[in-house]
Amino acid sequence: MVENIICCCNGKSPSGATPIEFNVGDSFILGYQFVDQRFNPPILIPLDAFDVTFEYFIKGREETYVASKTGSLLVNCSIIPQASVIRVPFGNYNLKSGYLYGRYTFKVFDPSFPSGYKISSTEVYTGIKLIG
Repeated sequence: MVENIICCCNGKSPSGATPIEFNVGDSFILGYQFVDQRFNPPILIPLDAFDVTFEYFIKGREETYVASKTGSLLVNCSIIPQASVIRVPFGNYNLKSGYLYGRYTFKVFDPSFPSGYKISSTEVYTGIKLIG
């Protein structure tokens, strides 16, 4: 998964030591492109190959902002299928100030599991700090 922040910002890298700062309530978009980097060149992973839930939060606070793609049902996100991109817009997200984390949960068809699906989850710091 390749993460991209789309915004009018100060140019600081989310992967660097200094986070990108937004005021609480500012609008921005997080974009995710899904690629299999085991190949050279990497190949796009079709969005219909998995379901995903993005849960965003500030550690130590109760509020969350959730976006998901379950089959063709989209909640708080949009897709660009030909580019294997999911975009999560942040507009009315009701989060307070602090460092923004994301918990990403993927559900992938896998017949080797009794349920027929493999579910994996990861938690990451987004490189964004909400201030104000």
